Formats: sequence, structure tokens, C-alpha cells
Amino acid sequence: MASGLAWPPRRGGGSSTPDVRRDAADSLPDHSSTDLRLGRERRLRHRRDFVQVFAKGIRLHGRVISLVVLPNRVDHPRLGLAISRRVVRHAVGRHRLKRRIRESFRHNISRLRGLDIVVVGRTGVEKVASRRFTELLEMLWERASRLDHYPPDNS
Repeated sequence: MASGLAWPPRRGGGSSTPDVRRDAADSLPDHSSTDLRLGRERRLRHRRDFVQVFAKGIRLHGRVISLVVLPNRVDHPRLGLAISRRVVRHAVGRHRLKRRIRESFRHNISRLRGLDIVVVGRTGVEKVASRRFTELLEMLWERASRLDHYPPDNS
């Protein structure tokens, strides 16, 4: 490749000074007040947290999805996802399902104060229509919100 072409090729147009380098911070997206990502503090990230929720939590079953709910010691809800390859075979489907669950969780975060919630996918979850799936999640969030009066276990 000694043809002298620079890679990646430059695109025509743009700045009148093509050799001006941008600062790294210039290219980062601005996530100031409209940041809707689910931050670390809102997620169950450690195995011990999942084990505790599965061991002591209350199970709420829907047709194709279940919640395991446990009161926590923090003032905000945390979400964990357990969507196995056996339930949703292709990674694209699993990731789409997880995005839909996280989005629904973000919309209902105010009513789920102080709960650790693990969402478990069940067989047939990817075949449910989008609107029906959202309704099912809304119903489960509502049922979970009524459980938040349980005090956290001291053990």
C-alpha cells in the first residue's frame, strides 16, 4: 500500500483549515440535563446482589416475564436483567428486549423507590407484541410498587 493515499480518506468540503485538530472533548456528546441513561447506581452489577435478590426476593409472575423484588437499603430502585440465551436465542433479540425493559424501568423509576428488581425472561417473550409487552411490564411495575413497604432484611 505504498500508493501514497492517506487512510482514512479525507472528505471534501468542511473546514477551510483542514489541518486543524479538534480537542477530544469537542467530539463527545453533551449529556447534561437530558441524560436518560441508566447509571451505575441504578443497576444491579454484582453477583452477590443478584444472589441476594433471588434468595430473599418476592416473585411476581407475568405470562412471559417475571420480576424478583427485594427492598434495598438505598433510596432508589436498582434493576438487574436475567434474559438467557435459552429464552431468546439471538443476541439481537436479547439486546432489544433488554433495551425495552430498561426504557420501561426509566419511565417508572419514581414509583419503585427502594427496590432491587431482577427481570427474568420466560419462554415466548420475544413473540409478544410490543404494546402487549409494555402493558405487561406496566402491570408488573405497579404490583412491585405496592411491595415497597416491606422493611429491608437486617441479615
